[in-house]
Amino acid sequence: MVRHPVDGRVHFSELKELRKSPVHYKYACETAREITRPMRVGYVSDRIVFGGGGYEVAEIDARRGKAWDQAMAACPPGSMLVTQAEYADACGAAQAVLADPIARARLDGCEFQRVMQWESYGLRCAAGIAGERGGFDAWCRSRDGTPGYIADLKTTASADPDELARHVYRMCWHAQAAWYLDGAKALCLDAAEFYLICVEASPPHPVTVLRLPEPVIELGRRALRLWTERLRACDQADVWPGYVQSEVELEVPAWMQGEGESVGATE
Repeated sequence: MVRHPVDGRVHFSELKELRKSPVHYKYACETAREITRPMRVGYVSDRIVFGGGGYEVAEIDARRGKAWDQAMAACPPGSMLVTQAEYADACGAAQAVLADPIARARLDGCEFQRVMQWESYGLRCAAGIAGERGGFDAWCRSRDGTPGYIADLKTTASADPDELARHVYRMCWHAQAAWYLDGAKALCLDAAEFYLICVEASPPHPVTVLRLPEPVIELGRRALRLWTERLRACDQADVWPGYVQSEVELEVPAWMQGEGESVGATE
């Protein structure tokens, strides 16, 4: 079986690579993922909102040169080193979330960064790794007649609701919501709803809170069934193919039909 090297479990960040192919999943499990600027900003903003360390701020803005090499050498093992500009964006995003009344209302009374392990879809699953990364960003029990829920903080390029809706599906966050809610159910946690708290990484850091209704969650759950079935089949055969396992014949797409005639007419 191919699993996360630290805890030997299936994590969503690797599982979603099965939307491409099994070999992408295998590569994600066996290779440290590249940390991008948005990921660094998101990591630090999470720590500011939910508490905790795990990062250091360099006194420079360029991630290159002798000064950067010296900062990297002085950074404690296991800590993420960010530039002044990255830290400024992370602070701005975190402060915007904490100041937003809708986001604040969703975070009040929650338990933060809960690392969870459970069994589902015939697999040993997890969210987060103790001492390395958080699991459920925010979990709130039912209160005042409202159902319990899970909320996840996302730092995005745009918090415009229309653009954000497309981004949710592109990033498979609806499937992540189903993964977390299924995990909560397996552990008998009180969580029936899922929210995304989205904040733009760049000033002025607008915030949008999205509630994912049941039809969206079920769409994500359908993707999980497909991916986990594929993973179990690959486990059994110990074969991790790419996109296809046979020759593919190139077809003329509909938008190119008749192009030869139009080209010939102009010559």
